[in-house]
Amino acid sequence: MDAVTPFTCILVGQPDLRTVLRLKAFEAIQQRVGLRFHLGGLSEPDTTDYVAHHCHQAGAPRLLFTPSALRLLFVQSQGLPRVINRLALGALWDAASANAAMVDEPHMQRALAEWREA
Repeated sequence: MDAVTPFTCILVGQPDLRTVLRLKAFEAIQQRVGLRFHLGGLSEPDTTDYVAHHCHQAGAPRLLFTPSALRLLFVQSQGLPRVINRLALGALWDAASANAAMVDEPHMQRALAEWREA
């Protein structure tokens, strides 16, 4: 392909993609990668802002999570949005089933336990 026409390809994937590309069979592709970027998790303040934004978008008049629940959510999710979403939703369900106005640390703990069992 180098002698015929230029070709641009963007590879996007999970962290495992880096491991796969290191295999001998993909050495030619690995040599041609011109730019690499790894998107990490959100910071703790960004995680809080992310949850607050979702609460606002859902019509909640205020943030529905206590600071300790948000801290636990951040630590356990490592700031990964997909994990944040899943744990926060589980904690919201747990709080709603208990008729609680706020998600606190015990609600988050139960959501974590449920997530680990799945």
